[in-house]
Amino acid sequence: LYKRQKKLRHRGPDWNGIYINEAKKSVVCHERLSIIDVDHGAQPLQGNTEGNHSELANLILSVNGEIYNHHDIKKTVIQGRYKFKTGSDCEVIIPLYHEFRDLFLNMLDGVFCFYLYDASSHDFLVARDPIGVNPLYYARNELGEVCFASELKAIREWNADCKILNFPPGHYMNKCMEPVRYYKPKSVSYTHLRA
Repeated sequence: LYKRQKKLRHRGPDWNGIYINEAKKSVVCHERLSIIDVDHGAQPLQGNTEGNHSELANLILSVNGEIYNHHDIKKTVIQGRYKFKTGSDCEVIIPLYHEFRDLFLNMLDGVFCFYLYDASSHDFLVARDPIGVNPLYYARNELGEVCFASELKAIREWNADCKILNFPPGHYMNKCMEPVRYYKPKSVSYTHLRA
């Protein structure tokens, strides 16, 4: 496990964190480059239960990226229904998932890929921004286990023989294991502009 995580140390030299749920065979690792909330934004983030629903403690989040509109989301969507534990722009994902499940993804403005693990249901939500600025790959092994990583070499360390897939931009995935498109821009016709 630590060998795999060390393969990504260069991506986030400021902090590394690990969440392990041995009973459900789930691991969330994170290598952090501190940009926002340098002192308190260590990941994986765990849902804050202080002043919030106790089931939020079951939500574990690792994000590569930045949520540009996190202040607006806190003010207009969450509206005080969640007490934040950090100043991290990414923490907004936890209460959004708790309230809306995968229906919140189009609310996010930013460059991101994230993995959110729900220990209570043993489900997860993985998503990548519509442009695909940050890399994200995934693979399954012969046991049906799945691995997500921002670099191929971390997955190769996990399983040298598995088929590695590029996670598509503007999609999400849960334990059903099929990428689902969430970003569906409206097409605009410009034929009326022709001379």
